Amino acid sequence: MPSSFSYLINHGYPLAKIAVRKSKLLSPLDVRSLAEMRSLGELVSFLDITPHREELMKIEADKLSAKAIEKALSQYFLSSVLKIMNVSKGIIKDFLDQFLTKFEAETLKTLIRGILTKTDPEEIIVSLIPVGIFTQEILSILTNATSFDDFLDLIKINATKYYPLLTEVYRKEVPEASEILEWETTIDCFVFPLLWEYVQNLSKSEKERISIIVGSEIDALNIVTIFRCRNLNIPLKDIKQYLIPVYFNVSETFLEQIILSENLDEAFQLLLTIRDYAPYIEASRESYTETDSLFALEHNLKRMVLEKSIEQFRISPLHLGTIAGYYNLLYFEIRNIRAISLGIEAGLTSDRIRALLVLP
Repeated sequence: MPSSFSYLINHGYPLAKIAVRKSKLLSPLDVRSLAEMRSLGELVSFLDITPHREELMKIEADKLSAKAIEKALSQYFLSSVLKIMNVSKGIIKDFLDQFLTKFEAETLKTLIRGILTKTDPEEIIVSLIPVGIFTQEILSILTNATSFDDFLDLIKINATKYYPLLTEVYRKEVPEASEILEWETTIDCFVFPLLWEYVQNLSKSEKERISIIVGSEIDALNIVTIFRCRNLNIPLKDIKQYLIPVYFNVSETFLEQIILSENLDEAFQLLLTIRDYAPYIEASRESYTETDSLFALEHNLKRMVLEKSIEQFRISPLHLGTIAGYYNLLYFEIRNIRAISLGIEAGLTSDRIRALLVLP
């Protein structure tokens, strides 16, 4: 890697902008305070002193709703991406292009989930973050597909790289219960190995830092996928095909042990031996034992990814980890505000809303 001075000269401006943007993110205390709001008007008033103000101000008073807030938040994410992209060059721009593919994949998964569950197109579109090849215009086209065949034809034209793998899944005979799992894991298994390969070709110091963020998220996705498969009674011999073929803190052999564990309590015991993940696994085990729900496990592993992202800012700011860290943090911030606005609109108590938030 170039010297810090050389790196600063070539890439200091976008990295400085990332540092400034990170300083303006909501604190955990701010987010918890938002969960105490009793109306959407209160929520927007609180956010009036944050960078979200510009997009939220576009909402007409008589049209204020959780959907409108969600759309404004998505637009802010897109704006943040474009503003950094427009002042970046070389490795910064290249990395940003690659890293954002994971958000692109999340948008595609959300879109497909909405279509499969026959959600109203207007509801689908506000839940999507326009990023990468999925511009607002393309998302509008895709959400208005008249059938899944029509959707795939539109993907072929507007998001060509995803067409072959989506077509392959569509032609499979998949039980309805595991249909969403099949779509989501297929997309993850396409996007994350490519992102991982890119990271492994970075300089040694950059690779070490980015691997922590990307590798931990891949591990988290694979762990949750195993539990989802077990809950769906997918044959043990078939579970591995749903996993991302990348192994960071959880080796391939260890994942196989988890898959073949006698029951999920034994799987939890095995996972507790992974030092970096043990606190998050322990925080999830009791809830799973009592409810058979994977919510706590997914929630705590997302919190782990969040905390790995925060750690990037405790090192020198002159590295790509701050870019990855910032966009992860912004994504979680937007998802938290979305959960709060939906909770307020649904009349949930503050306690129930806080339980939905991903915070360190």
